[in-house]
Amino acid sequence: MAGEKFMGLFRTCGNAVKKDELFLSAGFADFSLNFYKIMIALEIFFLLTGCYVGGKMEKRMDAGESRGDSIIVCGGKVSGIDDTRQKKIESYLASGEPEYGGSIRIHTDVEPPHLQPMLRPDAWIVRMVQGDVFEPLVKRNPVTYQFEGALAEKWEYDSSSGNYTFYLRKGVVWHDGKPFSSRDVIFTFNLLMSPMTDAVTMRNSLEEVDEWRVEGDYKVILHNTRRNFLFLQNLEGLPILPEHIYGTGDFNKHPFNRKPVGTGPFKFSKWIPDSRIEFERNDNYWGKKPFLRKVIYVIHRDKNVAFEMLKRGDIDLLYRVETSRFFQYDVDKELKRNFFRLTFKTPDYSFLMFNVRTPFFSDVRVRRAMAHLLDLEKIRATVFKCLATVVTGPWPPGHPAYDSKIQPYSYDPQKAEALLEEAGWKDEDGDGIREKNSKKFHFTFLIPIQSREIQRILSIYQQDLEKAGIKMDISLQDWSIYIDLCRKHRFEMAAMMWDMEWDNDLTGLFHSKSIEGGQNFPGWSNREADRLLEEGRKELDDEKRNSMFRRLHAILHDEVPYIFAFSPIETAFVRKNFRGPGLIAGVNWFDKIRIWVTPEGSLKNF
Repeated sequence: MAGEKFMGLFRTCGNAVKKDELFLSAGFADFSLNFYKIMIALEIFFLLTGCYVGGKMEKRMDAGESRGDSIIVCGGKVSGIDDTRQKKIESYLASGEPEYGGSIRIHTDVEPPHLQPMLRPDAWIVRMVQGDVFEPLVKRNPVTYQFEGALAEKWEYDSSSGNYTFYLRKGVVWHDGKPFSSRDVIFTFNLLMSPMTDAVTMRNSLEEVDEWRVEGDYKVILHNTRRNFLFLQNLEGLPILPEHIYGTGDFNKHPFNRKPVGTGPFKFSKWIPDSRIEFERNDNYWGKKPFLRKVIYVIHRDKNVAFEMLKRGDIDLLYRVETSRFFQYDVDKELKRNFFRLTFKTPDYSFLMFNVRTPFFSDVRVRRAMAHLLDLEKIRATVFKCLATVVTGPWPPGHPAYDSKIQPYSYDPQKAEALLEEAGWKDEDGDGIREKNSKKFHFTFLIPIQSREIQRILSIYQQDLEKAGIKMDISLQDWSIYIDLCRKHRFEMAAMMWDMEWDNDLTGLFHSKSIEGGQNFPGWSNREADRLLEEGRKELDDEKRNSMFRRLHAILHDEVPYIFAFSPIETAFVRKNFRGPGLIAGVNWFDKIRIWVTPEGSLKNF
């Protein structure tokens, strides 16, 4: 065996490691999803914001304002962005002479449990450290979106052997000054593929890799059992880790998971709990050095307080601005004078999910009834002021895998009540609550305490459920507790948002093998869906693969493990003395390497 077991980890002893040797024939081969871009996180549901509305109201009132007992319905489609204004801002931000120095303070409403992206990361872990502190072998160019070398200077693929050969950069050092080499890459794969490492999602995303070996200090060969259309994208999610740091101790609880050591352009500086996490420029970085001296993440769970901190000068960038603040920008002269309002489209989507193993939601008829009781258009108008798009599946509208013929479940209480009756949920004793087999339809909806907007949504939903004879309680939990309960399937209904790429491997979300240890939180399984996910993963022909995924879209809509809800158009406020193309959010969020401070500031208005 090429790996030596050492206190729960595998240290590199030889030049080659095979997966079957490492697993001791454990058959540890679950199916995957695109690791951090999907996980990436796990965001608080419905913190959606956006831009101007393309469809016109009958008269210009606040979108969603009531007119008597009725609600104005959002007409037309959300155009998303005032393109002319947005292009002017983007052109201005990308112009000027870059300057070195200064810091940027970015708000986060979630304090991450650790800073190790290999271990069940959420979106903020990835935003803070992946690419900035830890680096992968390959990465996407933020301008062209094509893959290019990171820690690997170049790579080759041999279709006859199934080997990817990576040629590593020379002269790269870890933040503590130790040299980087192929041993660190082999160590990372040993660690990832060990079933003792709590990294099921990422491990599954690279399950095609069954052997990894080195040839000297700067050459690594990965053997793939089959092609995966997202292999390089999944590989971008794997942080290469230093063996000399993580090679001893329990990796899952390693102290350096809270004070990471990487090779990236920024290095960890300090973490003050409930206050801030700081990173500073790595002056020994092998590549182009960042302009900023520091990146500081300011932790505050209350977005109203964070907004006031922004206005008084304690925060420079506020991400996912709430809908009311979006409109406030148009009338608040001070806000408009000091900040840019940046808007950008994303392929992310929000959803309500069922635990299908509970007695309430094991019957698909009940799940369909629940979907018919959620008034998405009313929520879109009243909560989001029409700054969101209703979606029906896990791909963004316009993607070839998104079946535009599938319509959202209509708000139809009569149809919902008929489905509930058919499923055996009836109000037998006349108390206004349905029951079945002497069990009342009285369940709990789990949400993160940080999200006020989902609380507003649930207040609407709660009333409609009550009229249909269903009693719903709401349980507010801090994010860390909330996500742990979801992973353990200890919920009845919950709500989330997935951060997505344009193309994604959804195996980890919907395959039955991802119920335990993956992100199939509903515990849903469907044989045809499993087959489509497996075949789609290895299909390199785009049209064939997207045809399979359109069928998967239909199955998800029919089976309702999720009630798909909205796709956001995000908004951020950034102080006007910050410049750089890195502020134009792209596939990897904001690119902090390409942001700089102009000390004189700017009073430019658009």
